[in-house]
Amino acid sequence: AKTARGFDLLPAGDGSSAPAGAVGEAVQRAIARAGASYDVVLVDTPAIENRSVAADIVRAAGRAVLVVRSTTDTGEEIAQTAALLKSAGVKLEGLILNYAHFNF
Repeated sequence: AKTARGFDLLPAGDGSSAPAGAVGEAVQRAIARAGASYDVVLVDTPAIENRSVAADIVRAAGRAVLVVRSTTDTGEEIAQTAALLKSAGVKLEGLILNYAHFNF
């Protein structure tokens, strides 16, 4: 679905209905096609530790940016997820800290 000049969005649903492994090849093909057409491809997934579908998508992409919630995600959980990504051969490109409040 075209959403804005230079930006396209392909919604994928909530990821709860696809069985494990069902999206692997289709996602790999879709990411490869998108990568050939765009400078940057962002894929939003459910939490990786909760859904094997998310793990399939992240493995297909090969790189990830981890979004963590400052109010609930612990350092141990973040480290475990980073280790999981590394063991799957996924390069962790960075981290986004969500729900952070700063007082300057």
